[in-house]
Amino acid sequence: TNKRVDTDPIRMKWNYDDEDDHALGRQRDIEAAEEAAVDEMFASMRKKGTTVGKGWFIPPLADMHIESIKVGDRFYCEPRQRDQDPTDVPLDHPFRAILGVLYAGEQKLAPGDIATLRLYTYSLACPYLIDTLIHYRKFFNLRVVLHPAVHSLKMIKKFIDNIPVSEETGNPRAGLEMIEFRVADVSHNTMASMHRNDLITEELIVIGSYNYSLAARCFNWETIIIAETREDDILRFDATWDDLQDRVLSIYNPDARLFPQQEQSALAEFIQSLPPIRGIVNPYKKAKKT
Repeated sequence: TNKRVDTDPIRMKWNYDDEDDHALGRQRDIEAAEEAAVDEMFASMRKKGTTVGKGWFIPPLADMHIESIKVGDRFYCEPRQRDQDPTDVPLDHPFRAILGVLYAGEQKLAPGDIATLRLYTYSLACPYLIDTLIHYRKFFNLRVVLHPAVHSLKMIKKFIDNIPVSEETGNPRAGLEMIEFRVADVSHNTMASMHRNDLITEELIVIGSYNYSLAARCFNWETIIIAETREDDILRFDATWDDLQDRVLSIYNPDARLFPQQEQSALAEFIQSLPPIRGIVNPYKKAKKT
């Protein structure tokens, strides 16, 4: 509950610490549940033998895009049971529409051409969308402005750890490291968030509430709208991108200064889980007892 710290009726102030702690605790519970669900998903995929496929690490995604996407289309999803298979995603789902926009953008490219794909996202925690970005980085220079949450890093690493390297599909980490990430600066206020979820191709922009999480795909009420990309959409993103030139994120070597104070404990735990980087001492690794 909020606590009054000044009883002067003209200068009433409130202490939001309890409310903030409750919200953070609930967010951590959601993240833990999402991580557990993804672990179950990968266990099921390994059992079925469906973790490699030509061009995609999750093969069914190759044929799940909506074929005809046009300006003004709207797509919705509501809470439902978690997918047992990627093809369980409803045919008119926002995720399939996102696949359709990316597929359409790829088809418009001349052989050998590469365009720029711009993305704002609050979360990057859905294995299907992580695979989608790694796949389309072959056709686009992919730039992602991400909210500074360690949960996204953990889910990306979980994807990489669970996908085998193969001659057919390549190395998922190598694909990931071709994507450029920069982290939004929320240091001006403890309540600030980067809640934009916009995917921008040269022709179309996807806007709406749908963030790139498993929770959005299965458990939330979400909406996206397809609009025509305007020059201002690209210029605005590029200006933000330039402003964040000092906030480049390396998933496997994250800079603690990019993350707010409430993320530091989770970040330290994440960094402990990372493989060693040659020539770099990990300050979070505990020394072995001799």
